[in-house]
Amino acid sequence: MSMARAHTAGSHSDPDVESAVTVELGRVVSRRGLFRRALALTGAAVVTPVAFGGLLPLVGCSEATEPSMHAVLDLNTEPGVLNFLYAVLQLEADFYARLGYGWTKFPGILQTEATTLNNYWSQTQSDRDTVRTSLALGQRITDTVLFHLGQIVDYADRTDTLTNAQTIEDAAANGFVGAAASAALHTDTVRTMVQNIAASAVERANGIRAMRGLDSLVVTPTSPADIMATLAPYFYTTFTINGR
Repeated sequence: MSMARAHTAGSHSDPDVESAVTVELGRVVSRRGLFRRALALTGAAVVTPVAFGGLLPLVGCSEATEPSMHAVLDLNTEPGVLNFLYAVLQLEADFYARLGYGWTKFPGILQTEATTLNNYWSQTQSDRDTVRTSLALGQRITDTVLFHLGQIVDYADRTDTLTNAQTIEDAAANGFVGAAASAALHTDTVRTMVQNIAASAVERANGIRAMRGLDSLVVTPTSPADIMATLAPYFYTTFTINGR
């Protein structure tokens, strides 16, 4: 068992949470949603107004839609492998959403690049939601994984944006191909779904590489556990990994 940890305790200030507009599940979250994210990161008691003028404490939340500081991925099981895809696809969708909405597009972005990145945003949202619907509520990790993207990626800089996009997409492609071969996938329809999602990730990886003038990815099937270690710096939510 290993721990993929992406945050050092002690700092509760995170631009990903404190920004005025935040992306959650492909939409702009409400002020109440921002309070929930703040609660998850600070551990403080947060209250928000409700319709009848009262105050609703946001404590003890257990729905899958609530932000989570920690999750477990049991890669020895089919739901665990799917949750690996779900976590990484949430990361990808959030990464592209910050470009797709046009908040932080780097200066000089070409229209073809903007179109491609927006298509990747739509694609990762679709794949994320496909995995989400394949998991029962009691099986899946939180629908609101938290990230460090605002701290790591300089979205105003082309090189930094595309370098991080390549890191994420290369890892996703290799990890999804590795997941598709996992013995834990015992349902043919699920394996086919994972293979299709892996193929899309490889296409995105090659598209990002083309933007950077690089050769196509030489796909190396990699264990989900290793991919989570590679991508750990991007996650604020921490993961306990069982199996490979």
